[in-house]
Amino acid sequence: TVPEVSVTLTPATLPIIIPASGGSFDYNIEVANNGASSAMFDLWCDATLPGGAVFGPLLGPVDLNLPSGFVGDRDRTQTVPGRAPAGDYTYNAYIGVYPNTVWDEDQFTFEKLEVGDGALVGGWSNYGESFEEWLTTDVAAELPASYSLNQNYPNPFNPTTTISFQLPVACKVKLDVFDVSGRLIESPLRGGWRDAGIHEVMFDGSNLASGIYIYRLTAGDFSATGKMVLMK
Repeated sequence: TVPEVSVTLTPATLPIIIPASGGSFDYNIEVANNGASSAMFDLWCDATLPGGAVFGPLLGPVDLNLPSGFVGDRDRTQTVPGRAPAGDYTYNAYIGVYPNTVWDEDQFTFEKLEVGDGALVGGWSNYGESFEEWLTTDVAAELPASYSLNQNYPNPFNPTTTISFQLPVACKVKLDVFDVSGRLIESPLRGGWRDAGIHEVMFDGSNLASGIYIYRLTAGDFSATGKMVLMK
């Protein structure tokens, strides 16, 4: 029997137009359990690209455990990188059993421009109000016990690499990349909220010269750095 659950996406503003250099949009995601008993399920979001391919998940999957009659919502922000192709996108939310069983879904559209100026956005990232209090007991028990910043992978890289980190609690997170002289090159994460858990950020060095770069994570009172090598 399929649980009587629902998901609703509401963008903060419409239309959503992302500059060529990348940008972000805000939205609200609501989940409800309209059934007579508690329900456990996954919540996740992805994006349908202009060519029809699906990219993600961009949020989750988050394992939720909601009592009967529960209705709750969270405000979230989604970044779109400058390297994302121009065109029309669909942003999708699903609840069910990740990745193939969908019990309910909702979506809205946004557009990314081909030309235009603005600060370069380095990666896809989703952040905002935490889902932690809705998690299943098992998932909550598996949350990281401490902060950590991992070595990027691959390293050396050309032109993209993934930087991952762990958060024991939800907090504001900033990720900066510097050259060896200490000059700030890019800020893939600019101080938005991130949920407790394991996070990954893709860094794109397409516009940079070969060399050594330093990445620094600041999360609450925690700070750590790593070294990565771009080899073209």
